[in-house]
Amino acid sequence: MTTVSATPRGDCSYFTTTETSPRDARMTLEPLEPRRAPAVADTDALVALAHRARSGNECTCATGRGTIVNFDLREPNDARAFVVRGARRREVNALTWRNEHALFHASDAVVVELDARKMSAAGDAAVIRRFEGAGDVVNGVDVDQDDAMLAACDDAGEVIAYDLSNGEILRKLRGHDGCVTAVAFRRKRGASECATASTDCRAMKWDVKAKSVPVRTWDARNMLSAEDYDCGKITARAEDESASIDAGASAKAFNPPMLHSLAFYRGETSEENAPGLRRVAVSACGDGSVIVFDIDHPGVSGGSRASKGKKKSSLASAGPFADGRVECVRLGADGVRGHTNAATCADFVPWNRTGDVIVSGGADRRLLVWNWVDEASHAARGLPVASIERDRKINDLAFAADSRAICVADTSPTLKLFALR
Repeated sequence: MTTVSATPRGDCSYFTTTETSPRDARMTLEPLEPRRAPAVADTDALVALAHRARSGNECTCATGRGTIVNFDLREPNDARAFVVRGARRREVNALTWRNEHALFHASDAVVVELDARKMSAAGDAAVIRRFEGAGDVVNGVDVDQDDAMLAACDDAGEVIAYDLSNGEILRKLRGHDGCVTAVAFRRKRGASECATASTDCRAMKWDVKAKSVPVRTWDARNMLSAEDYDCGKITARAEDESASIDAGASAKAFNPPMLHSLAFYRGETSEENAPGLRRVAVSACGDGSVIVFDIDHPGVSGGSRASKGKKKSSLASAGPFADGRVECVRLGADGVRGHTNAATCADFVPWNRTGDVIVSGGADRRLLVWNWVDEASHAARGLPVASIERDRKINDLAFAADSRAICVADTSPTLKLFALR
């Protein structure tokens, strides 16, 4: 059983969630002092955060009018490393760092590489090079673990991989029928694999150096979870939903499960500590759920039968996907215990070395914390282990790992910060 209590804390609420799970006996989300850049206008909304940070104590964010701000969370509220104003004042849709000096940002159909050592208010002097070739607005960018390739996904349903040694297009990946909302390289040195998410409700795995067609495809509308093999739990969940609806407690938005984000675990771990963790990805869905899936999963024969002859292993070695039956873990799928509107972003907490804690944000203005491993073992029964209500739609989230801060971008010009205790 999980209980949530709220205690006033200034103009915010301090939510404490007590969970009976042995993994997370107690977790809290604590609002920290928000950060606001003086150069950002009151009408500007934060739309994107860099998911690959320059430093574990910094957070880079962008607004809908082309301003990029880098905050050092160790400094006072008004201190920042730099502010760059876009020349055309166009929305910056995605950000990522290659290393401590090189920052990539996407605006319209172009990805621009900036040199942080030359950052100024003008921004033009910091431009190193531009990457073109996208057929439409670029929604996401990522750099592989070896800093050798850049991937950009766009509204035309295409993913372009660039060779960072010469800036040329390495390969164009085609397969999605909708806008590609996110792209992420697998966090493994020497690997050329990436995954994508799209509004066509599908996630795809690609081998960039090998082929231009997907290696594996998942459809969020029919991915198999543990609940699909447990009729008793399906019945219980249906009864819970019916009771909640009768009580007027459900405000679920019945949207298709379009995939709005995609992320891999980015923390430091070892094979002894959490084998198989590098295989797991998380995506936020338009129906309010959050799905966790194994990108190395071979697929279920016939779409509904468990793989035969597979040896079951422990949760640490391959998690709930070990027996070959389960393709995903769904968090908050009933729309009652989780998000009641579209989930917009989700990611693994990098300083959690077991990789079992996920934070998600949504259009319902809620920030939720999940233990997906407990959910997979039915220990949590679909309940987030921590939750906090905000006053604005959440657009994106990222982490400052060294500062142990959750950074949240919403429709305001202020960067919100939270501590997970």
